[in-house]
Amino acid sequence: MRKFHINLKGEVKPCPAQKQCRLSPLWEHFTTKEEAQIYADKANELEQEYIYLTKNEPIITADLQDIMEANGSRLEGLEYRVKALSGVKEKVLVRKNVNSINDLYDVVRYTSMFSTEEYKEGYNNVIKDLINKNYQVINIKNTWNNNGYKGINCKLENENGVKFELQFHTPESLEAKEKAHRIYEEQRLIQDVNSLEFIKMDEDMNKIFNDVPNPFN
Repeated sequence: MRKFHINLKGEVKPCPAQKQCRLSPLWEHFTTKEEAQIYADKANELEQEYIYLTKNEPIITADLQDIMEANGSRLEGLEYRVKALSGVKEKVLVRKNVNSINDLYDVVRYTSMFSTEEYKEGYNNVIKDLINKNYQVINIKNTWNNNGYKGINCKLENENGVKFELQFHTPESLEAKEKAHRIYEEQRLIQDVNSLEFIKMDEDMNKIFNDVPNPFN
């Protein structure tokens, strides 16, 4: 076990565990106090930025709920609309997928729902309404005609520059996403992307998504 860890208060402390520490995750353990302090300083700074971002969430949520209601839709899974701080730390400080929390769009994230028949028109109307409320559309990724994942993922910003993600789904595409996600989490643990097991999981996920009716057809 490494000698120092970061406790729940964000402080550097000697780790008393001989084998497995239950007070901090593995990646918040360090060989030297200096390494631990550098991480702790970055984590504490990130936490302040996280608090600022999440303070904007209620305003964004209220606007989105009004827009969805006006267009005969709803937001799904609102209980997951804010990414946990631990997940943000892992992405930014451990896996280093991005340079800072400001590069993430999924700290605050939403999922909208339209029927297959109403999806195309509903999506277009929601985007127009968001622009009318001074939200900025940064990027739109439509994967309905691609292999695998089906849906539209939009990256947006509010007037305060707070980034968030809005996904557009049908009931069928959301169900497929949830089924495929379980396979994806297992696949992430496989290091050899050319292995038969990894390829088989890709095929299984594609089969799940291929059964989803395409609202653009």
